[in-house]
Amino acid sequence: MAKIKKKITDFKQALLKNTKFIGKENEISSNLDEAVDTSSNNQVIRIDNDIAEQFKILAKFENISFKEQINKALNHYLRLKKNKIEEAKKS
Repeated sequence: MAKIKKKITDFKQALLKNTKFIGKENEISSNLDEAVDTSSNNQVIRIDNDIAEQFKILAKFENISFKEQINKALNHYLRLKKNKIEEAKKS
């Protein structure tokens, strides 16, 4: 039986599809496991595991949901970047 050479793109596609490849199941990335469903747009945002864990800890401490904690953080960030947002709107 002849050997079939695998290309790097084959490995990359297998990892991204979260499929079995060469006898092992691969995950997309350990840093991008958490996903947050946002509003009616059904958009999904990937969050690093470490960051998601910190948000979960804060949410539990503040006695609010994980989603509420993410929204608070995003609102805070946008308040900090208000001047940049205004500048971007003018451009």
